[in-house]
Amino acid sequence: MAGRGPRAADVSFSHSARRTGEGRGDGLARGTLCLGVRGYRCRNDAAGGSGSRSSGDPHSVRHARAAHQRGRRLRRLAILARDRGRNFLLEAGAEILLETAWFWSSRARLEADGRCHIRNVIGPDEYHETIDDNAYTNVMARWNIRRALDVAEALRQRWPARWTSLAGRLLLDDTELKRWQSVADTVATGLDPATGLFEQFAGYFDLEDIDLTQYAGRSVPMDVVLGRERTQQSRVVKQADVVALLGLLPEEFKGEAAAANFRYYEPRCSHGSSLSPAMHGLVAARLGDTEMALGFLRKTADIDLADTQVATDGGIHIAALGGIWMLTVFGFAGLSVREDGVDIDPHLPGEWQSLTFRVQWRGRCLKIAIDRDRRIAEVALEAGEPMIFSIRDERHELRQGLGLRVPTGRVDE
Repeated sequence: MAGRGPRAADVSFSHSARRTGEGRGDGLARGTLCLGVRGYRCRNDAAGGSGSRSSGDPHSVRHARAAHQRGRRLRRLAILARDRGRNFLLEAGAEILLETAWFWSSRARLEADGRCHIRNVIGPDEYHETIDDNAYTNVMARWNIRRALDVAEALRQRWPARWTSLAGRLLLDDTELKRWQSVADTVATGLDPATGLFEQFAGYFDLEDIDLTQYAGRSVPMDVVLGRERTQQSRVVKQADVVALLGLLPEEFKGEAAAANFRYYEPRCSHGSSLSPAMHGLVAARLGDTEMALGFLRKTADIDLADTQVATDGGIHIAALGGIWMLTVFGFAGLSVREDGVDIDPHLPGEWQSLTFRVQWRGRCLKIAIDRDRRIAEVALEAGEPMIFSIRDERHELRQGLGLRVPTGRVDE
């Protein structure tokens, strides 16, 4: 990948990335571990180097597009690390988080206003290129840095030998970690405390506001309808951007901010990507708007079942199908994975009588059945050690052979 000249590749992989990816067919490790984007801090183990800056154009469109993908992959990595537990953390997860945090801390630059800014990126939206301070990118970068700092402290306290080894190889010291903390504390996010709204990127609220209901029934994407230039000067969004941030990091939206951001951005999304409806449906379900969520689920399913994008001759949209599962399990069932167990907060559509699914968590297999009409959830631990299962934060101990039957508390969908 690296070490074959300045034009050989835009990214390099650490030895932990290569080790984690060996023998895996899902591409998660290699996809997650794009560390050394040109022009920013990275370690180039593949080329035999240590702490260095790579050469090239850091503001290219190719690099900008890679930025928001990195945040999404790091969120997947964190879920994987949390589910696999200590071994994955020590063998690869910690190093990945630390290296990517180093990238983001160098990508964000302190400016005269006292804030750190990440400029010239493309957010998940993709209609708007080379923008500044994309909320999704910046908040995800801050999350990455803070989780890396948490991991560094955990290693110091619990596995000091591993920390000493990693810190030496990555050239990390207290000064560097303090710099990371400063970046996380000062990075611009676009949040307006008065309204609770995140501005999708700097200047977004100043763009032309277009009523997408006037274009209902169109057969081509909105950038074709409006033209590229007008689209870029409008608030029309191709796919979930701030809504994607809300779906992945709901804890960043306090109080009524989640609903406020969804209600603002949902009408401005043209769903120019097959990935977009499912993410909107997931968030709508969490917010209790089950009928809207069900509409998004059907829209996602119709991409292949009804061939609404006239593309199934080239194959099915597998990521969109994964989105249907996410919408159902994380949205309608309200599944959330926590440090000490699993929680559900069900919001089933009125047309659904029940929902049954299985999940795995840290070597355990759970079967969860939610009955809407009877207002109960039945949970069985089919494999693994005892664990905590919660429903709307009410904790229960779950053991094999001793299934739970707990009230869901309401039928409000």
